[in-house]
Amino acid sequence: NFVANVSHELRTPLSQIKGYVSLLADNMLGTLNADQMDAMQSTLQATNRLERLIEDLIRLASAARGELVLDVSSFCITDLAASVITRALPKAHRASVNLTSRLPPQPIFAEGDIEKINWVISQLVDNAIKFTPSGKNVTLTIEVDQSGSRVFTNVSDAGIGIPFGRLPELFHTFHQLAGSATRRYGGTGLGLALVYRILEAHHTQIKVESAPGQGSVFSFELPVAYTGGRQ
Repeated sequence: NFVANVSHELRTPLSQIKGYVSLLADNMLGTLNADQMDAMQSTLQATNRLERLIEDLIRLASAARGELVLDVSSFCITDLAASVITRALPKAHRASVNLTSRLPPQPIFAEGDIEKINWVISQLVDNAIKFTPSGKNVTLTIEVDQSGSRVFTNVSDAGIGIPFGRLPELFHTFHQLAGSATRRYGGTGLGLALVYRILEAHHTQIKVESAPGQGSVFSFELPVAYTGGRQ
C-alpha cells in the first residue's frame, strides 16, 4: 500500500507541473527563445517519463494486491500492432534502429484487455529498440497457429542478448541484470515485471528466447476471438 499511496500523492503535483511546462513550451505564457524552448522540451520529456513511471508503479501495486482488473473484450490485434509500430517509429528513427512488422493480410481478433495488451506490446517494442544497436532490426510479428484458435505476438531484436541462466531474473520487480551491459541503458526494471503480471492475469505467459550477442525474442499468446462461429 505504501508504494500505491506515494504514487497517487505524486500524481497530482506532477500533473500541475506538466500542465505549466506544456503551456510554456507552447508559448502560451509568453514567447520563448530557442534555448528556452529546448530547455522546456527537455523538461517536458523528463516529466512525461516520470509520469509513466508513476503509472507503472500504480499498476504494479494493484497487481501485487491482486487488484489487477481486466476489461476483456474482442479486439483487432493486427490493428493494435500497427498502431504500436506507428507510435514507436520516431523512437526507432532516433536510435537508428530498423523497426518493421509482419502482420497477416486479414484482420485477426483476440480476446483480452485491449488497453493492457496495448501496453504490453508497446513495452516489449520499446525495450527491443532500447537494447538494439544502431543499424540493426526490431520486428513485431502477429501470427495465428494452425488450429486457428491461438494468436501469437512476437517481438524480436538483434540486441545485446541475455544469458540463458539469467532469463528468469528479467521479470523480478526493480531488477536489472547486475554487472551486465543492461546497466548502460537505464530504466527501473518495472516494465517486464508488469508485463509478466498482466499476461498472468490473462492466463498466459511471456516467453523469452535469447543468447548473448544473438538478440532476443519475446512472445506471448492469446485466444482468437470468435463471433457466431466466425472470427
